[in-house]
Amino acid sequence: MIDVLGAWCIKLVGAGLISSVILAVCPEGKSKSSVKFACSLMCLIVFVSAIKNVDYSELSKMVGQINYEASRQIEDGVSSANNETRFIIEEQIKAYILGKEEFHGLDVEVITKWSSEGFWYPYEAEITGTVEEEKKSSLKYILEMELGIPEERVKFK
Repeated sequence: MIDVLGAWCIKLVGAGLISSVILAVCPEGKSKSSVKFACSLMCLIVFVSAIKNVDYSELSKMVGQINYEASRQIEDGVSSANNETRFIIEEQIKAYILGKEEFHGLDVEVITKWSSEGFWYPYEAEITGTVEEEKKSSLKYILEMELGIPEERVKFK
């Protein structure tokens, strides 16, 4: 199909070049308008000739391939956006926890999970650093009550 389109473009450009050369050497007057008409007709015939050479089964195959590639690109874009959303949620939760004065100096790793409803949610947290028991229970409370991460999915290292 691409070969047919390439050959058609070459013919169309060739007809245009021949027409321009003929019109450049043609003297002014009544004959020039007849030559213009003939050149225009030649270009039109070359332009329309592509239609008779089209293999419509190949054309439909090519359109199908283009549609497939377009849908794949869209899916890749959505997947990329979902991963960015996941990263943003994880970083915001981490910033929220570390924004509290009593938890400065800890290393917080939040893991999100994709829900069946179609969004990311905080699933578990891993806290690295020295945490006193009092602060540990406060952190567990924040993670469970404010962020929805149950105590059994909070790990301290």
